[in-house]
Amino acid sequence: SIEPQSLEERCERYAPAPAGWRADHFLFSSGQAAMNALLLALSPRGATPTNPPRIRHLGGYFETEELVAMLAAHGMARELAKNGTDHADVLIIEPVYFDRAAQVHLVDIQAALRAHCASAEGCPSLVIVDTTLAGPCFDLARMLPRDRACSEPEPWLVRLSSGLKLDQAGR
Repeated sequence: SIEPQSLEERCERYAPAPAGWRADHFLFSSGQAAMNALLLALSPRGATPTNPPRIRHLGGYFETEELVAMLAAHGMARELAKNGTDHADVLIIEPVYFDRAAQVHLVDIQAALRAHCASAEGCPSLVIVDTTLAGPCFDLARMLPRDRACSEPEPWLVRLSSGLKLDQAGR
């Protein structure tokens, strides 16, 4: 019964664009629905069925792992090793995640972006940051580059946050 305009306004207040950046907000039924739509709809530069997008997932959320594996199994993506140095078209970062052994991990986002950029032919065309476990405490402005070392166009940066988990905060 909530009007879409009301939800969009709440999103803007919850996650405004950092100074100097522009943001658009899209609502999905779940975080994985958003991730799926992103990976299927936002084809990286030069991606074709014979050259599927290369995806590096720095995280451990099992549904994201399963989604990337499913896309790879159907030839729709190539999954890259977490600590590899080969070029990725899509970089998925979960700043805080639990592995399958229930151990917590923190990703050094700046180091991951520097390492990726230094090892790539250019910057990734799509960076997805899943801030679900960090919630509203995640400061997106701190991870945005001030000086780009890459000569490629700026990548799309998507902040994904699932309202079905910690972000609800009783609201």
